Amino acid sequence: MTIPRRLGWVLRTPPEPLPAGLEAMLVRAAEATSTEGSGGFDYAGNYRAWKRVLGPRALPWTRLGPPASTDGIASAEVVAAAAPGELLYVVEIQGSLPDTEAVAFANRLRVLVPGALLGFSSYPTRAQASSHGVPWDACVAAFDLGLPQVHFPQQRAQLERIVADHRGRGVHVAVSPGDDPGWVAAASAGITRYLGASLWRHGLDQFTAWAQQLGDVHGGDEFDMATIADLENAVRKVLNEGAGQGQASWAATSAAAFAATQALPDRLDRVVHVTRATKEAMDALHLTLSAAEVQAVAAAVATRLSDLPPATLTDGEVQAIADAVATKLMDIPLGMVALDDASITKVGEEVSSLVTDRLGPGVIAALRAQFQKP
Repeated sequence: MTIPRRLGWVLRTPPEPLPAGLEAMLVRAAEATSTEGSGGFDYAGNYRAWKRVLGPRALPWTRLGPPASTDGIASAEVVAAAAPGELLYVVEIQGSLPDTEAVAFANRLRVLVPGALLGFSSYPTRAQASSHGVPWDACVAAFDLGLPQVHFPQQRAQLERIVADHRGRGVHVAVSPGDDPGWVAAASAGITRYLGASLWRHGLDQFTAWAQQLGDVHGGDEFDMATIADLENAVRKVLNEGAGQGQASWAATSAAAFAATQALPDRLDRVVHVTRATKEAMDALHLTLSAAEVQAVAAAVATRLSDLPPATLTDGEVQAIADAVATKLMDIPLGMVALDDASITKVGEEVSSLVTDRLGPGVIAALRAQFQKP
């Protein structure tokens, strides 16, 4: 899975269309072993509401440890039930938690949702997190990526230490523009150098403006497409640049090329038949034509027929064949044999007679008429 580079965090706010500049929203789905928050707020219900609006662009997060439960297995089961079959799950850990419970949460969630990516979010450095009882080393070992909360200027100044403390795990920088006027620097580093950046949090007055600012940051090896439809249109545009002359699109060009390929065997078969008939006709005249001269006549007919569509010959096409044969006969050196108009007419008669079983009577009549013209 490719982690969306620009995320927004949702705590309790109701759903709305995806803010411009963001690619997905992390929506609170549970509170450790419960889906109910203070005041009876239904995290799971709110997550489902966001899911109906954003579909796969709504991703779940939960909390483990104080002030909530520290039961890792039960917490994993609750969030998996509240947000089943997701591609990414994020857990916030900010209080004292036994190493074993962090590992148990990750292991149980991997069993319940095979193939999902698991991220943890906490104080940004190992030292600060450990001072609050967060099992940092266990989290780095158990989870696939970290979303360190780089919310304040003094934390932003330690960004290199933050990344180093994750010991090779992917880093997706969580920023809080309301707490850090210089948040864009940390977000830019997240976008251009790491997995991305996320905004805390949806519902604040300037969240829409922050999202737009985050959307203006580009870099790294990202492929920034707003929707699958945008991707399809971009690919279609590139393909259509290769459309053939007279064709509306690449698809039309491909279809025309396929049709022409299908017709090629029929064209070749017709060329072979008419060429053979022409040679037989020349042989029947007992002219002193050399092998090269006979081949020249056959080649003229074959060349002409190669340009014709695979359908019944029209009057114009018959005339083209006749003209090709007559012209070739008049041009080639014939030694002692003089071919006048009568001789050419005789050739036409012989050709017509010999190809009667291959062409319809209407076409034969037209071919004979063309050879007999003065």
